[in-house]
Amino acid sequence: SNPGTSEVVKVATRPAGSSTFGAPVNVSQAAAGEANVNPQVVVAANGQTTVGWHRFNGAHNVPQVATREASSSTYGAPVALSSGPGQEVELAYAPDGSLTAVWWETSTYRIAASTRPAGSTAFGPVELLSAAGQPAGAARIAVSPEGETTVVWQRDNGLHYVIQATTRAPGSSVFGQPVDLSDASQTAVQPELAVAPDGAVTVAWYRSNVVQASTREAGAAAYGVPVDLSAPGRDAINPALASAADGAVTATWQRQDGLNWRVQAATSSPTSYALETQVAGTGSGTVASAPAGIDCGSACSGNFLLSTRVTLTATPQSGSTFTGWGGACAGSTNTCTLNMLGNRSVTATFTADPPAPPDPPAPPSNLFTISSSDVRRSSVHTRVRVPGPGRITQKGTYRTAGASSSATRTACTAARTVAGAGTYTLTCRLSSAARKQRRKGALRVRVRTTYTPTGGTARSTYRTVTFRSLKPNYTG
Repeated sequence: SNPGTSEVVKVATRPAGSSTFGAPVNVSQAAAGEANVNPQVVVAANGQTTVGWHRFNGAHNVPQVATREASSSTYGAPVALSSGPGQEVELAYAPDGSLTAVWWETSTYRIAASTRPAGSTAFGPVELLSAAGQPAGAARIAVSPEGETTVVWQRDNGLHYVIQATTRAPGSSVFGQPVDLSDASQTAVQPELAVAPDGAVTVAWYRSNVVQASTREAGAAAYGVPVDLSAPGRDAINPALASAADGAVTATWQRQDGLNWRVQAATSSPTSYALETQVAGTGSGTVASAPAGIDCGSACSGNFLLSTRVTLTATPQSGSTFTGWGGACAGSTNTCTLNMLGNRSVTATFTADPPAPPDPPAPPSNLFTISSSDVRRSSVHTRVRVPGPGRITQKGTYRTAGASSSATRTACTAARTVAGAGTYTLTCRLSSAARKQRRKGALRVRVRTTYTPTGGTARSTYRTVTFRSLKPNYTG
């Protein structure tokens, strides 16, 4: 915006859920005759917003930024990135909230960088990325989801401009040595870059009327050989890049067809990664994936597009229990969700259930039969058939009648321990008291026969036998 005699940077914001932008607000400051130009804007994951530009103060350009916190509606005062002259400010937030700015330092013609840590309001020391001696410019910056920062630019080697790149590892405070990406035999300019979710970096540029690109795959140390994106024979300029969630990179550019400039585009194939699963442990079970591709058991590996969220489910077979994941999964719940940002290997462990305790032995049978029972003189002779070892007992009782009451008395007892199944005879002999009772009349004896199997419970049967009277008979 150019209100009167100066140019200022303005910002308008559309709140979430709204369809309209608010009124523009100034984020730069300018005295009469000064200019603030080439604005850039970036937003952090937490909503913090930073605008960068360069300001001509009447003598030279100064790289500046202003920041608005997520909870605020106003921007803070502009902050100069360097005490020296500079322009072409580019900005990028890292996942941790730190902000890196790069610009062209016009006093030395070198690419400079400075980083503001997350939670801080001050930028750190300035680091010069391109080598001294030849002009460099047109810097671009991007940060991977893991926090790796890449900066590219064009630099004069004395004969031609060459595209160069440098990388700063996550957690590091310094960038590595620059590397050449384009062939130094012809001029290459207008670098652009895009970073895929897995960290793969693609850089495109315009070189001798052809748009070219080079990619450093995720985890690789070097960039690949440049490839031509536009067809030769006509000028192609102004490349632009964007990476999709599946890693497919789309490049666009302008190309002269002989009469007009046309916009062309090309898209790379999406990236896929392998997911390997295996089952382990003393038990057995299966692992299946959603989306489909893994069914282990039989199909224990599959390929999934970059950024695909794959849910693995472990199912134990009968007699087994799922006891935990290993490798790229952790925990003991039977599901695990992975974001396919690289090759993954997962182990599911199943443990055999302990054997069920044996059924307790059936109690020994206490069923028995009495095959015969008879009265012989003053004894009861009983043949008892039993199914196994144990003890056989007999007890006979009789009742006596008195003047005022009756009483139960023992008539006979017998016992026998047996070693196994068979038929055994018990002789229950009358006691002397019972024999005396017979001299008063017939004696009715209630006989209880009991069999107690070894290790089992007793069972009894009852019957009544009669001993004839031995009462004397008198005549006279």
